[in-house]
Amino acid sequence: MAELILTEEEKSLPFWNDLDDVSLGRVCKRFGIHLALADFPPETKEKYDMEGIMMKAAIIGMCNFIAQAGATEYVGKITGLQDEHGNSHGDWEISYRRVGI
Repeated sequence: MAELILTEEEKSLPFWNDLDDVSLGRVCKRFGIHLALADFPPETKEKYDMEGIMMKAAIIGMCNFIAQAGATEYVGKITGLQDEHGNSHGDWEISYRRVGI
């Protein structure tokens, strides 16, 4: 079983102290399943489960970062994107915009 290693500051937070390792593992597993299944149509869920988790986590992280900065919109540009194998995927523009405000 994996060991959760926390800083003293993290240990002082009430949430972590209330959970044993098994319970925390269940929380993480449940959250991962929720992320993986959130936005993919049924016919693609099996193929994209892990990618779905990573993509949704990245999106949530960016949205939180933008919100904490006090912004409601962000546009990021990436020039000359390459994957881990050196394959080129061109230039990208990624837009985030808060809705319903």
